[in-house]
This record gives sequence, structure tokens and C-alpha cells, in this order.
Amino acid sequence: MYIITAEATIQAPRERVWSVLTDFEKYGEWNSFTPEASILPEIGSIGYLRVRMNMQKEKLLKYPEEVKGWQEGYEIQWGERESTWHIYTVRIQRLTEREDGTTHYLTEERLWGPTAWLTHWLFGRKLKEGFEVCAQNLKDRVESLEKELHMANS
Repeated sequence: MYIITAEATIQAPRERVWSVLTDFEKYGEWNSFTPEASILPEIGSIGYLRVRMNMQKEKLLKYPEEVKGWQEGYEIQWGERESTWHIYTVRIQRLTEREDGTTHYLTEERLWGPTAWLTHWLFGRKLKEGFEVCAQNLKDRVESLEKELHMANS
């Protein structure tokens, strides 16, 4: 199995991070790796992602995805709509509350099957770069909203 990860510590409560992470209609406002997403919060539901596999280009690739796991407020999992005999993938995005009030965001793609090594070799670096951009974009978006909230309450 190959695992590609990225993570960020976000200066905001987990609930606020979750609300941004699961507001798929607004991905285009902050997520430059996946600027379009149509996902329903139901295990087994089919949606799609439009992903920028090359962060230096505007071209988006459309991927049908099936929701594989949904733990409200904590974790989302999605993967290929139909598994093939040669590769299986699942993308996991997980939030963990920290004692200091921050939220740890972890995203990972797990790849396994006979051609997982080839997919990792061909696309692993681009996925890693995209996941890191996504993690930073999420951090920036949530912390910006958090700052606006504090200013409005001052």
C-alpha cells in the first residue's frame, strides 16, 4: 500500500473547520486543488470532483467518487465509484481537536492493488503537491473566517 499525506494545524475549532471542509458548493472560493466538488454526506452516494493535477495549469480532471465513510464533524472518505482489479484508492480527510483549541487536519490517499506502484510513481508527486496546497488553502480560509468572526464580535 502507498499512502500520500498532507496536514495542517488550523487556529480554529474543529466545528468551524468541518463547516468549511464540507461546504462543497464553495470549494471554488478557496480550494485551488479541487475547485469543484459535488458530494452528498451519505455513505454510498456518488458525486464528482474536478481536480487540478498540475498546479501550474488551469486544466481540471473530473473524477466520479463514491462516499465510503462519513463521521460527522470528524472524517470524510471517498474513493473510486467502481473498483478495478488493478488499483483501489480511498481519500481520507480527518479532523482532530487539540487541547489548545486548534484543529489538526490530515488528508491522505491510500493506493493498493497490482498497479498502485505505477500510479504512485506517475502521480504521487502531483498528488502530494495538490494535497499540500489543499491543506494550506483550508487553513488560510478557516483562519480568515475566524479572524472576521473575532473582528465582528469586538
